[in-house]
Amino acid sequence: MIKAFLFDYGGVITDGGRTGLSDKVANQLNISKDTACKLFSPVWDLFIRGKITEDEL
Repeated sequence: MIKAFLFDYGGVITDGGRTGLSDKVANQLNISKDTACKLFSPVWDLFIRGKITEDEL
């Protein structure tokens, strides 16, 4: 039986969130990590608050 779920956004326990996503996008698009971060900055807060979907992101 599952007794708990652990959600770790923002790098509290692990690296992840926008940083992990930016790394993956930077590698896939062959762009810098900073450029990848800039792509997500306008919409990241909306995504983590559930205001937009993963597909919209």
